[in-house]
Amino acid sequence: MHRIPVLPLLVVFIATGLGVPQTAQGDDRAPTVPGVIVVRWDEAASKQADQAVRALEAKFGGGAWEDAFPVADAGKRDLAAVQYFRYGSPYAPSVVAAQFAELASVTYAEPLYIHTPTAVPQADPNDPRYPQMSHLPQVSAPEAWDIVRGEQGDVIIGIVDSGTEWRHEDLRANAWLNADEVDGNGIDDDNNGFVDDTRGWSFARDNGDPSPLPGDQHGTVVAGVAAAVSDNGVGIAGMSWNARFLAVNAACSNGNRLICSGYPGIVYAASNGATVINASFSRDGGASRFEQDVIDFA
Repeated sequence: MHRIPVLPLLVVFIATGLGVPQTAQGDDRAPTVPGVIVVRWDEAASKQADQAVRALEAKFGGGAWEDAFPVADAGKRDLAAVQYFRYGSPYAPSVVAAQFAELASVTYAEPLYIHTPTAVPQADPNDPRYPQMSHLPQVSAPEAWDIVRGEQGDVIIGIVDSGTEWRHEDLRANAWLNADEVDGNGIDDDNNGFVDDTRGWSFARDNGDPSPLPGDQHGTVVAGVAAAVSDNGVGIAGMSWNARFLAVNAACSNGNRLICSGYPGIVYAASNGATVINASFSRDGGASRFEQDVIDFA
């Protein structure tokens, strides 16, 4: 069984798109998901009757539209106008997005950006003992634990990352449980748009197991820093003592250790009860209006 490495410092929230939204439709400095763009429709326009939309669909080899977020309930009403367009031609997403952005029925169109997990320093993972966790006394965590600990409240930490080994002996007891979902029955019992998501969600596998793809421990390290079970005689101590964590695997499905679904992951975590969301990933380039929409929603 893997041990959670001891870290010398805290993982911090790093995400792009926090500034004022810009009108740029693409940024060649940032990698993008091929064959897909993000479109936000002008809710006052009728995209179904827009012949210009049909013309662009044909120009780029046809394709399929899908809602960016599966359930447009009252809480997600500000995101209901956002869709993905998956097209069949070899055009770069920045080129396709720029042309859709010129349509009167479109508020913005942009590529779907890929993010890189933030580097996490790692100590010897075979010796995960509290005395080695120098970051905890540096931030006076032991003194804080005398006042409040994670299990004394209803805090749920969303770990939107490359997946988390939530079954790990030093994590499982603090793993979020969706009590409104029946595991393995193939039904979306709580009507949140995700089937059998009893322990979170994997956008990489499109199922309810948020564990990482083989060889990727970034999300497990992050979850350990935030919410490893403390005072249990095993492994390390989490910063928040015993707060629960909600694991979201937002990695790309090809196992390249990059983040393809970070912002859908943020929406999932926020919609399912996370009160704090850790997103330890970033990208080069300017602001994304889609990403800003998600941050505003959360």
